[in-house]
Amino acid sequence: MLCQDRHFYQSPSYLVPTDHEVASGDAFGAWIIHGIINEFSTQEQLDYAMAAAIPSDSSLLSDKEIKAVVNKGDRNILR
Repeated sequence: MLCQDRHFYQSPSYLVPTDHEVASGDAFGAWIIHGIINEFSTQEQLDYAMAAAIPSDSSLLSDKEIKAVVNKGDRNILR
């Protein structure tokens, strides 16, 4: 959940198995910044940040991979 200008935004949650939670917050923060720089809406910033945090310690995802998660719920990210 994210609050901006007294408006609350929510993103779907993802239930995925994880081995490590290391760097999930870093990935989340990086994609919030990416969204700000690229003028994403606040909702898009949150959705993309949530999707980027899924793989945790292997979060070097491409825009295409993140969009697949956001648009289709595709969590089958292979490394």
